[in-house]
Amino acid sequence: MTKNLTDWETLERDDTRGFETIGIEKENGWEIEVRFDGNTESRTTDRTPKTREEAIQTGRELAKMG
Repeated sequence: MTKNLTDWETLERDDTRGFETIGIEKENGWEIEVRFDGNTESRTTDRTPKTREEAIQTGRELAKMG
């Protein structure tokens, strides 16, 4: 299945720390991406969280890295 940008949804937005976690649910779990304010390069992971809650937590962990 081809993914459309419109299939992605915002899982969490943190205005204080300046990032947004977006994701798309697939057959085997969630594919996520963390985007930062100020055009900083986004981050992704090879991990595939199984639930929406796990996807949000993974996004928080990615945002803390670096």
